[in-house]
Amino acid sequence: MAGRRALFVFGAGTDVGKSVLSAALARSAANLLGAAHVRYIKPVQTGGAEIDAESTRSAAGVAVATETLFAWKTPVSPHMAVALEGSPVGDAELAVALRDTLRKTEGDASGLDIVETAGGVLSPAPSGTPQADVYKELDAKRVLLVGDGKLGGISGTLTSYESLVQRGFDVRGIAIVEDDAYVRSLDLGDVDAADLGNAEAVRSILRSAGAPTVLGLPPLPPMPEPLDAWLDATSGDVDGLLRDLMR
Repeated sequence: MAGRRALFVFGAGTDVGKSVLSAALARSAANLLGAAHVRYIKPVQTGGAEIDAESTRSAAGVAVATETLFAWKTPVSPHMAVALEGSPVGDAELAVALRDTLRKTEGDASGLDIVETAGGVLSPAPSGTPQADVYKELDAKRVLLVGDGKLGGISGTLTSYESLVQRGFDVRGIAIVEDDAYVRSLDLGDVDAADLGNAEAVRSILRSAGAPTVLGLPPLPPMPEPLDAWLDATSGDVDGLLRDLMR
């Protein structure tokens, strides 16, 4: 992976696994590049100043650098947090802050910055503008989209993908943490549950030249079980995904 890279992690919605995938990618990149060359950036955080940065660093199990640019205490959408707490942040201020943060490490030609966005692709930035419209002004366009593995998540994943592509983002991969409870509740007979997952459906629909890598991942362990076993079990797939994202 020649040259410093920035990777946006967008989600098809809230609670689809963006932070888990960010941690898994940080862990994989740290093993490949060395932890000193990997940085996790959260431009907009609600619910506490460092909550996602701390959980990502802890789950990754490696001492990667983390930065949170703007934060509010109330665990709601950023535009609501501004209305409740004040401290507004304009679109230009947010974009410039992220651009300046990314430029800090331009001299590290072999490194990776993982930028985890908030909520879904078109969730409001602090100003109320869809966040993808704020970030599309940056030079960094490389994206991992974390799709929705729940019932109904196929459409949300595909519309999120199209929203990003229409705004000029380079979606290199789609990762879906399957929530297969509804599939396992069915009488499948000889059918493999993996063949009915959201990842397989999205992969089939997007099957064309230039389509992004689509990776299906197993369900996460129930809270509060640690993620270590899940991260170990999926490390090979995530390593392959990282290589595809960074090509």
